[in-house]
Amino acid sequence: MRKNIALFGTSADPPTIGHKKILEELSKIYAFTISYVSNNPQKEHIEDISIRSQLLKTLIDDLDNPKILFNQKVSSQWAVDSIKKCKEIYKFNNLDFVIGSDLIKDIFYWKKF
Repeated sequence: MRKNIALFGTSADPPTIGHKKILEELSKIYAFTISYVSNNPQKEHIEDISIRSQLLKTLIDDLDNPKILFNQKVSSQWAVDSIKKCKEIYKFNNLDFVIGSDLIKDIFYWKKF
């Protein structure tokens, strides 16, 4: 059975209604959406990652959607490492990495983009 999975990493500094909307829309398209908070090496973060991750977890818990999962264990400042960790943990057949449009301009500077 082929499952389509979305991996949505975000700096969530702070989590916003926009993050909530993205997660809700992804849950309509994908069998599961896995989200986490990371430190983006291209950004200066206002809040510590532990606080941002707790805020995103609370947002996801409030959505009360079994298709949206929070897993901070896949977090890495490098997207390629988060993707590897997610594949190791979940063993999914198909994984799409979802990013916010604000990151498109920087993607060519990412580690192993």
